[in-house]
Amino acid sequence: LRIEWAWVSKIRNGKLQGRRIDVLTRAVLRRVAIVWVICLVILSLQPVRPAGTRGRVPKHQIEHVVAFGATAILLMALARRRKQEWIAAAGVVGLATAIEFCQLMIYRMPVGFEWWDVREDSIGIGLALGLIRWTRVRTLLLADERAG
Repeated sequence: LRIEWAWVSKIRNGKLQGRRIDVLTRAVLRRVAIVWVICLVILSLQPVRPAGTRGRVPKHQIEHVVAFGATAILLMALARRRKQEWIAAAGVVGLATAIEFCQLMIYRMPVGFEWWDVREDSIGIGLALGLIRWTRVRTLLLADERAG
């Protein structure tokens, strides 16, 4: 695995300041994304849940937005075209729906299918799409985006 170094410069008080940060190659980011998705599925389907992480409590909702937003950022950062970004976003929505369906089937959830979890996952995915499209998140993650 190779992590490249890049310089991030910004102007502060009229002076150009630079600092070195790690950026990933596309191959490394792909591996990180695979491990992230596997961990997300395992953690989502494991039966032991800490207190306060079930149901419609704010902590649980924020966890969904952040976890699936991060997943979408990782996968959309790998996209080379806008169509691939949308496919990645749709894939993460599909993953979220599949996880909720598996939870329903495995644990026989008394409340039924937790559609509100998929809603919060979709909010995170939408935020991720906005970050990828209108900020420099992809550039901060990928080394080859800096060169191109």
